[in-house]
Amino acid sequence: MTITGDETAPIHYTTDGKNPTDSSAVYSEPFKVEADGTTVKAQYWGDMNETVNGALKDTLVLIEGVKMNAPVITQLNGTAVVTAQNTNASIEYSLDNGETWKEYFTGITFTTDGQISARATRTNCETSDAVSADIKALVTNSGTKTIVFQMDQATADINDGKGDYEIYTEDGLNSIAMEVEGKNYTKADTVFYNGEKYWTMKCSNGGGNKVTLAPNLRAVKLTLVSYVNGNGICGWNEVAGNTTWAVGDTTVGYTYAPNQAFNSDKDTTLQYQKWQVEPDVRIFAIDSLREFSFTNKGIQLCFVAIIEAVEVEVEEPSTEALEAIKAEAIENNDIYDLAGRKVAKPVTGKAYIQNGKLKIWK
Repeated sequence: MTITGDETAPIHYTTDGKNPTDSSAVYSEPFKVEADGTTVKAQYWGDMNETVNGALKDTLVLIEGVKMNAPVITQLNGTAVVTAQNTNASIEYSLDNGETWKEYFTGITFTTDGQISARATRTNCETSDAVSADIKALVTNSGTKTIVFQMDQATADINDGKGDYEIYTEDGLNSIAMEVEGKNYTKADTVFYNGEKYWTMKCSNGGGNKVTLAPNLRAVKLTLVSYVNGNGICGWNEVAGNTTWAVGDTTVGYTYAPNQAFNSDKDTTLQYQKWQVEPDVRIFAIDSLREFSFTNKGIQLCFVAIIEAVEVEVEEPSTEALEAIKAEAIENNDIYDLAGRKVAKPVTGKAYIQNGKLKIWK
C-alpha cells in the first residue's frame, strides 16, 4: 500500500477501520496489507498553529485470487437469510441441491419445509464452497379464515390516490389503520404471491399499522408481502409488540434480513419488475389476538398484509350493558363504524353510526 501526498506534513494512518489519531502510525514507506477487506484510513496531521489536519481519506483493499469464505445461512419463521463473510462478495443460492443457481437478493421465505444451498463469489476470486441448510416453515394453521388488506379493497376516495389512514376489508368488519398522526396509505403497484395478484399499500416512513379484526376473529399468523419504494433498506421493526426475535443463540431486530430496495448502481426498471414477481415475504406467528400492530423501519414500504385468523365464540353483552354503552356514546357524540368500533377520524363518503343513527359522512 502506497500513500502519496504533500511530504511537508506527516501522514497518520490506520488499518483497523478506525479514524487516525496523533498516536496512529506515521507513514514512511509502502507497506503490505495482509487481510482481504482491510480499510486503510489516512490523514495529514497539522501542527494546529500554521497548519490544520487534512481531509480524511480511505480505501478498501480487496485481494485478487483469494478463495471466498462460505456464506452463513440463518433462518427465522421460515425465512432463510444468507450473509457473505467477505467484503463485496456476491451470493448465489440454489433450491434444487445445486442444479441451478440464482443471484441472492433478499431473504428467501419457505411456505413448506425445504433446503437452501448458497455460495459466495467475487470478480477475480475463487468461489467458496457451497453450504446448505434445512429450512423449517412456519406451520400453516388448518380451519382458518384468510383476511387480506390491500388497496383495491378500499373505497373510491382512497383509490383515487389521495390516501387515507384507515382501510377496511370489503365486509367492513376488519380494518388496518395508521397509528402515526399525519401519515397515511396510498395505492402503490401490484405484486404476485402464490399465484395471486395483489395491489400494495404504500406506507409512510416509519408508519405504525394497527390491525383490528371482527369481534369473533383472532389472528394466528401474519404474512407481509412487500417491496421498497426507492433506494435504501427497510424492514419490519415491530410485530405484535415484539421488536426482537431469537435466531439460534442470538437476538435480532429489524436489521435481520432487511427488505432491501433498488440498487442505484443497477437498472432500477429491471429490479422493479423483479420485485413484482419476487416480492419480499416475511411470516410471523400471532398469539391469537384481535388487535395487534406492526411497524416498518426506514423508507417508504409498499405491502400487502395477509392474516390467518381463527373464529372464537363471543359472549353477547347484556341489555343493560348495551344501554349503558349507547347512553355514553350519545353523551360523547361518539362515531362508530358498522362493525361497532369507535372511529376517531371518519372518512368522507363512508357509512357510520352516530347518536343511534346511520349516516354517510360528509
